[in-house]
Amino acid sequence: MDEKNKKKRSFFAEKGSYIALFICVAIVGVASWLLLSRSIGLNEDRETMSVVNEGGYDVRDVIKVMEKDPEPENEAEPEAQAEETEDTSAGEFGETPEPEGVKKEAAGEEKPPEDSGDDDAEDTAVTVRYIWPLAGSVEVAYSMNDLIFDKTMADWRTHDGVDIEARPGTRVLASADGTVEKVYDDEMYGTTVVIKHPDGMRSVYSNLAGKPPVKSGDAVNCGDVIGSVGNTAAAETGEVNHLHFAMKLENKSVDPTEYLPKR
Repeated sequence: MDEKNKKKRSFFAEKGSYIALFICVAIVGVASWLLLSRSIGLNEDRETMSVVNEGGYDVRDVIKVMEKDPEPENEAEPEAQAEETEDTSAGEFGETPEPEGVKKEAAGEEKPPEDSGDDDAEDTAVTVRYIWPLAGSVEVAYSMNDLIFDKTMADWRTHDGVDIEARPGTRVLASADGTVEKVYDDEMYGTTVVIKHPDGMRSVYSNLAGKPPVKSGDAVNCGDVIGSVGNTAAAETGEVNHLHFAMKLENKSVDPTEYLPKR
């Protein structure tokens, strides 16, 4: 046992110096590595601190910001602004005001009457002054509601005009301005002239002498001679010599004495 122990002590005595040397070298290496690492870390910290101090920001923060995706620009803003800045000149409820220079129809302004195509209806708006076609007394009055006795026909019937007494050849005058519409021979009332007046009235002159001095289409003035008293009315030969004078408004018989001057 003693020999073994001696050998062990001898081995460790010989080798111990090597082991100690290895341990020292290892310690020195580790210490050197630690010092070097610390030195490098301190240099980095100094550089970082230098950047922060000089520029006021950390480079690492800048890198992080740059690595982020840039936010897309708001392309809808111009459209929204365009909608907000739309033309607000439109009137209430979206009505677009009329451009300047367009004359609006004044309130209450009457529009020109439209052409109805009815000449008689338009003519009634005109005031016409009538005269008696000749001087003389009324022998037979106007009567469309009551029957009167006709001496020639020997019966009772209506009478659509007035019989004005006059000698044959007495001149007959136009009762008002107008246009000769017809000249014809009536079976019952003889030679007849019809004049149309501006108010739509038609004056009818019957029992005239043949061949009046006017013809259809002639313009006549109030007081112009349009014929003379004759004896051509077969239905009134039993009466005294006269002019059968009638008036029609819109083709309806009217009483001439309501339009002629009072006597």
